[in-house]
Amino acid sequence: MEIGRAAAAEQGKLTRAVARTAVDDKGLTVGSKRLTEVMDILRAELEAAAETHRAGG
Repeated sequence: MEIGRAAAAEQGKLTRAVARTAVDDKGLTVGSKRLTEVMDILRAELEAAAETHRAGG
């Protein structure tokens, strides 16, 4: 998931393509099911961070 987090921060967006490319660039592989699981977790993290930012700001 750290690869996905870093890629999203670098690209300014979180998409399957961004995450898949980041994994590929590291010479790793990820299956479609696992990518979906990771994306669900990362989206939830981003949503929670956005909620915290809106509440605090």
